[in-house]
Formats: sequence, structure tokens, C-alpha cells
Amino acid sequence: MAAPDAIIVGGGHNGLVAAAYLAKAGAKVTVLERRPLVGGAAVTEELHPGFRFSRAAYAAGLLRPGIVHDLDLKRYGYEAFVKEPGSFVPFPDGKYLFTYYDARKTAEEFARFSKHDAKSYATWSTMWEGFVDLMEPILLNPPPDLDGLWLHFEKHRQGELLRRLLSGSAEALLSEYFESEYTKAAICGNAVIGTMVGPKDAGSAYVFAHHMLGVIDGRRNVWGFVKGGMGAISQALAAAARDLGVEVRVDTDVERIVIEDGRAVGVRLHGGNFLALPGKAVGPQHRCTIDVASMLDHLERAFDDAKYGDMSREPFLEMYLQSAVDSEMAPPGKHTMTLFTQYTPYHLRNGTWEGRREEWWGRVLDALDAYCPNVRDAVLWKEVLTPPDLERVFGLTGGNIFHGEITPDQMFGFRPAKGWAGYRTPIAGLYLCGSGAHPAGGVLGAPGRNAALVALEDLHRRNTFKRTGA
Repeated sequence: MAAPDAIIVGGGHNGLVAAAYLAKAGAKVTVLERRPLVGGAAVTEELHPGFRFSRAAYAAGLLRPGIVHDLDLKRYGYEAFVKEPGSFVPFPDGKYLFTYYDARKTAEEFARFSKHDAKSYATWSTMWEGFVDLMEPILLNPPPDLDGLWLHFEKHRQGELLRRLLSGSAEALLSEYFESEYTKAAICGNAVIGTMVGPKDAGSAYVFAHHMLGVIDGRRNVWGFVKGGMGAISQALAAAARDLGVEVRVDTDVERIVIEDGRAVGVRLHGGNFLALPGKAVGPQHRCTIDVASMLDHLERAFDDAKYGDMSREPFLEMYLQSAVDSEMAPPGKHTMTLFTQYTPYHLRNGTWEGRREEWWGRVLDALDAYCPNVRDAVLWKEVLTPPDLERVFGLTGGNIFHGEITPDQMFGFRPAKGWAGYRTPIAGLYLCGSGAHPAGGVLGAPGRNAALVALEDLHRRNTFKRTGA
């Protein structure tokens, strides 16, 4: 059997995207995945009889439409959809607020708390439309350095916006537009999801911005669900890749990448087998949302605990109930519930995650109990994934769902490190195509696509497809 032109280490969604683009251009590609199923963190697993869960990644929206189009993913079963309302936010005093992807409806909700905020919401939405216009071409190209990023925004008279996003806090940004603590609380969760920052930290405004890049079927600034769970994205990618000639191997653990004379020449598999390359290699190392207790001051206090090495005493929770909109996920009359919880430092000041796992579950239940008094009796089965679990099961170093913070100091030309931001590494033939590369995580697929195009340039193969916009 002829050696592959490229080996992808890890069958996560970015690895599958990279494999498909390489194969579409004529390369012979092999994907090696340690687990018995592809997808990395974007998987759907039946963890309890009859119940299927998006086990790690849980929300869809950032997968770039250009990738969906190029790889014809809808033909392979990919189906994403948006449900209204976008989120439900209950408050400790009994008040509540809905947000919608329809800006007019959200403004009507905001008007219950502040007429000023209702009027300001249109300006807020327009600001993000302009931001997304400028960011979309950056997502599907090699990362710019800060000077290049600044020039791009300044050319369109948006340099001041970029400055505020890169150096400002989410609290400051929200306070520019809104006066009510309730309206700010309704949308501030996007400023901290998946990061070890508080809403008052410099740079948290950009974390918010990253979460505004969602797009589903042409609708911008949206998040939603994938029919069949997040694993359906990976299964569609794998099917597309296989049809393009990619060999996908599961239950195949790579022990190390073999380097000779400064060049990647193949991989050594667990058990001793060697898979060689002809001289080149590609591989990475690597019904609505319910936001509970997300007042800005509450988020900041929750982060204060984590700063000093403890899990939050009063955690922030984001809840997804996929079975409410996708009946295939649970038996009739039953439901699945996914909770994303913060803050959970990888290293605890006192004890270990293994020893304190149930304590964390207890804190989460306490937070839920204030809004769902029957939740304890309703739980049939649970899985609590701690940061070390995310690292062990899914290869998410440090338990970081984005493969690194999405704060400005770790984005663009600094991702994964200054000098390594263009997918190439100092080792010839070795490329980074995971979420640790530009433009970061969130199931975008863009790091895999961009890395494949860079590798193809180096392979001196003719690129037979056009670069597409987002």
C-alpha cells in the first residue's frame, strides 16, 4: 500500500476538515483517531440506555458556512437549526428575561426593565453586524498580526471598536450601551464562556466578540442545535472525507511523531507499528439556552473563587435541553440536559477533582434548585466531567474547551504562540490544524481548512477548488 501524502493525528472536527480539503485537492490522506469514534469534543454518545448526549461541545453556530458548502455537508446529514427564544434568564429575585435572535423581540423584553436599553439594543446589534463583516474574511485566512488587524479595522473606520474589544472589559462594553443590570446580565454570559476570566477583566470584551460570530443558514449572531447532537457534525465530515478517499482509522493511538533531520517522516503507533510518509506530514497535537445566576457581580464573585484555586461557591450555569427540540436524543417523556458550569480551575488549591467531583455536582444542584426545585428527584443519571476528565477523554489540554484562552493575548498572531501562528511549525512537514491554531475553538472548522491550504502550498499541489468566504 502506498504511503499517504498526509497523516492527520486526531480525528476531531478540525482534523476531518483538514483531511477533506487535502483529499479534495488530490492528496492521499490518513486520519488516526485514538477513541473508537471520530469527532474529538464534537461527539454524540449514548451514555445511558436510550439517552444520547452531546458529551462535550454542546452548541452549534460557529462552523463556517463556506466549509458546509465546500464539503456538501448537508448531503451527509448535517442539519443545524435555530430555536426561539435564544435564551431564558431567571434572576434570584423572581424576575426573568428572554432574549431572541429577533432584535425587535429582545428590545421588547429589555423595555420591561429599561426604555433606554430597549432603544439602545438596535445600536448594539448594528455594531456587531459591522464587526462580523470585518471578521469573516480573517477567520478563513492565516492570522494577521496586531498591526495588520488594526489596519484592517482602521481602513473601515472601526479601529476604535477594535481597541475597545481587545483592551476593554465586557462590563465596560455592556455599560456603554445598557443601564439595567438585568439587561446586561441577560447577555453577559458570552463574555466568560469557556475562559478563565471575569466580566471585569481587560480582554473579556473580545471573548464576547468571539461568541458573536455564530451563523446558521445565513442568520448571523445565532447559536442553535444540530439534529442528532454535535457528533452529527463530525459524522458528516467523516462521511464527506471518506467519499473523497480519506482513510479514517479509529482505535488507533499515536505514540509519537517521528522526526528525522528536522522533518516529520511518520508516526509511531502504540504497540510499535510505524506509519511512514513520503516526505510530508500534516498533524495537530492535539428549546433555548438557560443562563442561571449571571448578574455581572455574581460572575465576578464566581471568578474570584477560581483566581485563588477553588471552584466557584455559586457557579454560573448554562443549560441546553437538546431533547426538547430533537426527540431522537431521549426516550418518550424523558429529556437530556447539558450543563456548562464555571468556574473550575484545573488545579485546586485544596484536594483533587477526583476527590471533590461530587462536591461540585452538589454546588451545581444547589444553584439549579433555586429555579428548579424538583431537579434532584428528576435526575436519572449523570456524568460530571471535570477539567482533568476533559483532558484525559478528549485531549483538551488543561481542560480548556477552546484549546487555549480566547483572550486577545492568545489570539490572531499570538495563537498558539508568537512565531507559530501560520499553521507551520519549526519542524518541516508538521502543521497545526486544531483549535489551538487561528481562529480558535468553538467547532468552527476554520483551523483545519486554513491549515490544509497552507500545507497544500507546501506540497506544491494544484489547488482545484476556490477559497470561499464565510
